[in-house]
Amino acid sequence: MSSAVDQTKVLRRAARRLGRALGADFAGAYVINADGEALRAVAGYRVPRDLLEAFVEFPIPVKGHRLIVEAWETRGPVFSDHAEVDYRLDRMLAERFPVRSVLFVPLLEAAELTGALVAAWLTEARAFTPAEITLATLIGHQTGAAMKAPPGAAGTRRIMGMDLKATLKRIAAAWPAGREHRGTPRPAAPVGGPPDEPRPSGDVMALIPPLLAETPPADWGASSPDSPAVAGPTILVVDDEDETRALMREALEEAGYNVLEAREGNDALLVADWHAGPIDLIVTDVMMPHVDGGELGQRVRPLRADTKVLYVSGYPKDRLPDTTVHFLPKPFTPDVLTAKVRALLHGPGPASPSA
Repeated sequence: MSSAVDQTKVLRRAARRLGRALGADFAGAYVINADGEALRAVAGYRVPRDLLEAFVEFPIPVKGHRLIVEAWETRGPVFSDHAEVDYRLDRMLAERFPVRSVLFVPLLEAAELTGALVAAWLTEARAFTPAEITLATLIGHQTGAAMKAPPGAAGTRRIMGMDLKATLKRIAAAWPAGREHRGTPRPAAPVGGPPDEPRPSGDVMALIPPLLAETPPADWGASSPDSPAVAGPTILVVDDEDETRALMREALEEAGYNVLEAREGNDALLVADWHAGPIDLIVTDVMMPHVDGGELGQRVRPLRADTKVLYVSGYPKDRLPDTTVHFLPKPFTPDVLTAKVRALLHGPGPASPSA
């Protein structure tokens, strides 16, 4: 098992990717307490300020919590689109987090609940396509695999860097015609207890196509010659500071780009070598261990002759072997970064990433 620090990084990224993939208002990652009676938050994504204190301090009870039991028994995601009145949700939890819809993705190891990813919508009665439920299941599987991998393992970076847009398209394409429908909404239930009529079983694993019925391979979601084309340029972000790299990735993804990432030059060269699709731009820090940004820019040319390179650094531009290259000084705001990238890839003007 990775160290606690590495687990937190994995879970923070997983929560962010689940939230972004499904368009949630906010998301969180939880691990189970030593006594197995509650899940405590360890990472969040866009948690509203007025809910932040409750998010950090209030654990999710496990025992007797029907929504969690349902997810545990079915070994897959379970959702509620009327959380404020759903009898399966712990009432105190529902009062502290007044959300309309919630998706719970269990993290399991040897059939034991070890944690969870949670996505929430404040006002939307959110239902899901079978492909979206499958994608949430996949993210849960991949998060568990990444947590068990050695710290910094290349496989972990590849798992957690999977292209979710391409993956969702592949999953949706695997469904027979006519199966691409909105998930069955769960009818509202009285607060006092379960309704008289039987409720759906919630066996979401029945929605999983056969190719994902078992734990998916670690490279599922990586680009391949058979993957559907994904609109918009692809950018490789390289920086040895995890938070800086995550911020750049988030800004570029929000601008509509497909983003790969690497921690330093050697990793970036591996990505440039194995990634089957185009890489339109590399955004790289200059000062990094092992292979720095300047060396990366020179060594990537034989692999990706058409790839542009944008260097970013808090040091002067003269640290680079060629001072005529594209350069953006740190610190910069997300808007400045996306404007610079847009100018490099699309020329001057308000061109969109998919143009």
